[in-house]
Amino acid sequence: MNYGYWDKPNMNIEEANKNLCKLMFKKGDLNSAEHILDVGCGYGEQDFYWKKMGAKNITAIDISKKSIKHANKTNFDKTTKRKRYKDLRFDNGNACQLNYKDNTFDRVTSLESAFHYDTRKQFLEEAYRVLKPGGKLVIADILYNDDNIDIFNVLN
Repeated sequence: MNYGYWDKPNMNIEEANKNLCKLMFKKGDLNSAEHILDVGCGYGEQDFYWKKMGAKNITAIDISKKSIKHANKTNFDKTTKRKRYKDLRFDNGNACQLNYKDNTFDRVTSLESAFHYDTRKQFLEEAYRVLKPGGKLVIADILYNDDNIDIFNVLN
């Protein structure tokens, strides 16, 4: 479960989660990426959302085998006996030891999962390693904020 991005009054959690996915899609320019690595994907809800928005090839990983099993089940159409999205792949993996070659992905995403990584520094080094030159790391993480700073305006 994610906390989402609450930018309007009276939003519910589903709206806030979709809002954060939409913001990451836009800010990360995911529609122009040829190959995205989503790290800490959980059940893959953001990946299905990004596919509906036009994202191309997504490889999504999570350390939880249960989460990956659920995501793969969701991506399987029982009627046609085929994957719903052929270019969406879910695998078990460790954010701090990415099992991919250098310079593989145009984007690496991490939606509210990096606070779990041991360590974030190691994840950032791995993300940089697997990114192609000119690629982007797109991350939304949970940060303690008692000054009410609008982090999105700080990053722009």
